[in-house]
Amino acid sequence: MVSCVVPRMRKFIDKRVGKMRAAIVGSGKVSAEHAKAYGACGVEVVAICSRTKESARRKINELGISAVSYDNLELMLAKEQIDVVSICSPPELHAKQTILVAKHGVHIAIEKPVALSRTELNEMLDAVSQNGVKTIIGFVLRWSDLVLNIKQRYLKNIGELFYLETDYWHGSSHEKGHTIHEYGTRGGPIGAFIGGGCHAVDMARFLSNSNIIEVTAVTPRREEQGLQRTTAALVKFENGIVGKISATDEVFMPYVFNISLFGKEGAIQLNKFYSKRSLSKTYEIIPGTVPDSGAVWHHPFRGMIQEFIDCIRENRETSCSLRDAVNTHAACFAIEESARRGGEKICIR
Repeated sequence: MVSCVVPRMRKFIDKRVGKMRAAIVGSGKVSAEHAKAYGACGVEVVAICSRTKESARRKINELGISAVSYDNLELMLAKEQIDVVSICSPPELHAKQTILVAKHGVHIAIEKPVALSRTELNEMLDAVSQNGVKTIIGFVLRWSDLVLNIKQRYLKNIGELFYLETDYWHGSSHEKGHTIHEYGTRGGPIGAFIGGGCHAVDMARFLSNSNIIEVTAVTPRREEQGLQRTTAALVKFENGIVGKISATDEVFMPYVFNISLFGKEGAIQLNKFYSKRSLSKTYEIIPGTVPDSGAVWHHPFRGMIQEFIDCIRENRETSCSLRDAVNTHAACFAIEESARRGGEKICIR
């Protein structure tokens, strides 16, 4: 094992320079989508690191690429010339791996949830800031063509936003014939809000253009050692907007991602638009792909990775950086804490 880390001084990457080189940490389904997105963006995936070399080799063979397999992240960083790393490993490993990659001066794409505690988040942010690396977080629904149409074209036509709802309902038991915990770590399952509901929290922040400052949450009583598989939260934003966000991983139905936006001159309900400024007497349909599947292949990873690569080349921060993701995760932690305390109001600092 390499015993010391010497940060590599990274120069500005000019667009005229040859292919950038990427590595993937993790060999699950989402790692394949990152690898495909890099390829589509003209970035060469040169290495995959997993818990075992065998699982890394299987992923390489599945993707049909020429890459080196590793079971040691530090060794991979020391041996390979890498510009970017995607961390697609289990959530409990993200903090340690992000800090190590940052110390090597390599830019990082981090899958959600980024961390499992505020302490981990702060340590990751310190490492990224101190080593001057760019980051992007896997809140991939931000790059949905429907969401981008809402944000860039339709939101301005409903007037001042005063209320919103986002919901992440992803129960997989209807597909697999038995009830399972959708989200978890090697140490056991984690709550639906942190595991997947963080997508709904991030979407609420993205569309409100504001941070969450206050939450009040409830969860049904369960005999599962306090595990929150269904939670609903009332939230208040820094700019005065209020809303409701919910998450579940136990509902027996296909995947649903809800977006409702109420403005003083109209409303948006997922892919439907109604406004005083429209000549239509009924809802108009917003163009774009409705996010109606939890399958990773259904999500727009290419848009996320393309922004990441563009920002590295142009030496600017991404729109969904680790720093931006701190409030999303802090809100998730606060929501689960509020529910544990029976709906106590929690302010987010």
